Amino acid sequence: MKVAALGDWKKEHLAEEVLAELKRRLEAPKAAILGQLLPEEEKEIRSMYQIAAEPFDLVIAARLSVEGMVQAALGNPGNAEASCLLSALLKGKKVYILEKGLEYRSYRDTAFKPLYGLYQAYERTLMTYGAELISDISEIRRKEPRQAAFPEKNCMDLTGIRVLKEADLNRVRGNGIGAVLIGKKTLITPLALDYLTNHNLEIRRQE
Repeated sequence: MKVAALGDWKKEHLAEEVLAELKRRLEAPKAAILGQLLPEEEKEIRSMYQIAAEPFDLVIAARLSVEGMVQAALGNPGNAEASCLLSALLKGKKVYILEKGLEYRSYRDTAFKPLYGLYQAYERTLMTYGAELISDISEIRRKEPRQAAFPEKNCMDLTGIRVLKEADLNRVRGNGIGAVLIGKKTLITPLALDYLTNHNLEIRRQE
């Protein structure tokens, strides 16, 4: 294929790829965020989930105030944080709490031990309700399978291929594969594109 023709072909199918990406994001599970994530943490979450208030599939507490933790541990939806946590736990949704976001822990060096111990007990109570404590956002990726955003399809990793050809896709047939993952700069030949369309295979680009 000539370089000019390949460039025209890439432009022609750019809109299709953009629409496919929008569809992927719209179908992704939704995460409610309490508090503020760091930019790199938010980017990590957005690679797996849509960020939305309601409805949501899981809750990530980037920050949890003393009041919110205590109210939730007592089963009292007394403020917005406690209400969100309890709503998720009552519905059997996952709740992840970042250790660094627990406000009471910032008083470890100044609080009287009995008071600090009381708040530790409230923290443990939340864990018995089903919440999980994490030290880093990356733990969510390990705990939640990557394909959670695409539960209906198995994906084959073809990121090592620079030019995707029809022959590369023949090995996909009969393996229960519904999508293929390719690199950011991988080129797709017209025959490969036809194959993907004819066999109802979804194409995903590496982020």
